[in-house]
Amino acid sequence: MTYFLTRGTSQTAGITCLLRLLLSGFKQLQGPTFISASCPLEFPSPPFFFFLKKSGSTSSTSLGSLKGSVQEIGSFRICSIPPGTHGRLAINFFCLFIMGTRDLLFLALIYKLAWADKEELQEKETDLEEAAPASNLYLAPNSCQSRCGETFDKHHPCHCNSKCQEFGNCCEDYENLCAHDGFSQSNDGITNEELLTISEKIYKVDNNKAQKEDIILNSQNLIFPSETNDKVDRCPEPLYSYVNEELFSKPTYAAFINLLNNYQRVTGQGEHFTSQQLREQDIFLQEIMKTAVMKELYGFLHQKNRYSSEQEFVSELKNMWFGLYSRGNDEGDSSGFEHVFSGEVKKGKVTGFHNWIRFYLQEKEGLVDYYSHNYNGPWDSYPDVLGMQFNWDGYYKEVGSAFIGSSPEFEFALYSLCFISRPGRMCHLSLGGYSLAIQTYTWDKTTYGNGKKYIATAYVVSSVH
Repeated sequence: MTYFLTRGTSQTAGITCLLRLLLSGFKQLQGPTFISASCPLEFPSPPFFFFLKKSGSTSSTSLGSLKGSVQEIGSFRICSIPPGTHGRLAINFFCLFIMGTRDLLFLALIYKLAWADKEELQEKETDLEEAAPASNLYLAPNSCQSRCGETFDKHHPCHCNSKCQEFGNCCEDYENLCAHDGFSQSNDGITNEELLTISEKIYKVDNNKAQKEDIILNSQNLIFPSETNDKVDRCPEPLYSYVNEELFSKPTYAAFINLLNNYQRVTGQGEHFTSQQLREQDIFLQEIMKTAVMKELYGFLHQKNRYSSEQEFVSELKNMWFGLYSRGNDEGDSSGFEHVFSGEVKKGKVTGFHNWIRFYLQEKEGLVDYYSHNYNGPWDSYPDVLGMQFNWDGYYKEVGSAFIGSSPEFEFALYSLCFISRPGRMCHLSLGGYSLAIQTYTWDKTTYGNGKKYIATAYVVSSVH
């Protein structure tokens, strides 16, 4: 006997989710089976509960003010209960009444799963990247430097959001740094609306992006978020069936590719650059600053009084992206650029690695084995977004989100924009009318300049919310 609990915003949506899960198949357990699942990308809370039982007839009933119905699809009976303020016991008794008394012992499990902690469910809904960084990597700062307006995090010793004064847990420098978003004048702060506008402008001027005919993807098997850690290769073919490599002869692509093999991927092994490799960093920055994408970004940040000159802006980009710090035991074994674009291996797992060009080149060499994907963005042209599972020369990546078909300067610009305007926070953008969120984290163990922070990571989280 199999029970199924899922959540949806409507009865139709929930049943659709059930059917999709059934058609895709699920693991069978020995004896009576209870499975809990959700469709977070399509159906956020509040929940609409469904209990599925292989059985006979169709009926409907109500218990007091609690109304529900039983529908039969094929050989499956679905007990559906709408959301509301009804008590938990009423819901359990209702499904007990509909489904029969012989399975009373399963109600305890149903009760536990149906009312799982709301915050835990929300955390699992949107993440396409690895779980939030461990506290030993990203220490909770005691200052509001670069933290003004961040969301509440119970692990932080003090806070910098709008309600910290109400709860009496602000950091000591909250008043000085966060009165006007950390800037001397309130109009220097970057609003959410301005982020949506500038991201659309950057999207429109990305003239170096791939065209639809330049890339043929073979995405193959779509899996559920609960399956991303299975480490099962569900895709016999490579992800990229075709890439027009003439793209790579463009100046920004060529300069970007020259940087990718300048790093030791295993953390704990220090990076020691030759003079030529350091020169390649400068060439890359010079080339991208010639593009309309980066000119648009700099113009916006200059207008917001973040940078007084292009020279200052480029110098800051070089420090935040290419400055070295230590993730392992060796001094200077990592950087934001290496982590995000080239990829690293730490404690036997792939970390970072969020670039489609790097993926394609490594797959072409036989070093990347594409396993599956758990998310495919809504864009019908490039750039698009894909959340992937893959093996990188013996090491597994549970979820690696990446833009597909974007120019190097486009990714660099959006990640930089979000790190500068929303460091360590969720950054909500808009691309071609579709919402997209980028998460950045600051590296807080070491700083440069006057307490400025390096980029620890940046990645696409979701284009759903």
